[in-house]
Amino acid sequence: MATVLAGIQGVQEVNVYGVTVPGQDGRAGMAALVVDGSFSLEDFYARVKADLPSYAQPLFIRILAQMEITTTFKVRKQCARRCTTRIS
Repeated sequence: MATVLAGIQGVQEVNVYGVTVPGQDGRAGMAALVVDGSFSLEDFYARVKADLPSYAQPLFIRILAQMEITTTFKVRKQCARRCTTRIS
């Protein structure tokens, strides 16, 4: 999924992970993105629908100014999961 999302125009960085949804089993796909001015949400949606099977399409996206990284230059996924706003 991350490779496909990274190839979409305007997407500079991608971090994909699962988030829990209260009252639901399993995890839902979340894609955190760093984008530039050429990013279009409509184009992003069209490419996701065309290039990914329904089970691999992210249900949520977050647009970030920059990715949070660890001291070893890996994308910090735990904070992204923890910082996700819960749906009530």
